[in-house]
Amino acid sequence: MFNQMNQKGFANIAIIVLAVVLVGVMGYFVLNNRPRTPTPTPTVNEGPTTTPSQPTNNNKPTSAEPTQNNSPPVTNGTPINWQFVDANSFTLSLPPSWKFNKLQGIDSYVGEFVGDGVKLGFDYGWYSNSLAEDNDPKHTVTYETIGSYRAKIVVPKVVGNGTTGVYFGDLGGEIQKTRLEISGYNLTASQQETALKIFRTLKFKK
Repeated sequence: MFNQMNQKGFANIAIIVLAVVLVGVMGYFVLNNRPRTPTPTPTVNEGPTTTPSQPTNNNKPTSAEPTQNNSPPVTNGTPINWQFVDANSFTLSLPPSWKFNKLQGIDSYVGEFVGDGVKLGFDYGWYSNSLAEDNDPKHTVTYETIGSYRAKIVVPKVVGNGTTGVYFGDLGGEIQKTRLEISGYNLTASQQETALKIFRTLKFKK
């Protein structure tokens, strides 16, 4: 009777141990077969991302607006819309509205250039007027080269009161020197400026 009881006790202990072992094995397999949580990948902080700001009216690049220029373009000091005039012995340029008039001379070639309230008379020959002398108290006299020849430029010291002109004292000649004088009188400041521009377009035929 006693031995039978011991056998039953031993059998119960064996069952308990076996159950524990089975539970442990099952727990091991459960833990190993469970899906693993992925290890998070550390992110690299590259700094704050800036969005380009839209330019405001104050930040817009400014472009130069074309300016209205009422003056005609200039080429070599002469407005390109000026007319070319062949006056036989010489050539020059005149403003668009100006006219060239040939006049009857006695011992020289004479004529006039007229426009904008201005009359510039000319005398081409041996006896052309040399205009004001260098020491004239009422005029300023200067010299420059025009059309490859030495030219005397005369302007009044008081604008509007005197002669505005150009004189060439030696344009060549076998017997006597050929001369040219072109002048106007009592010109305004703007008329005087136009006259000087005309003088500086002179060219001579050889």
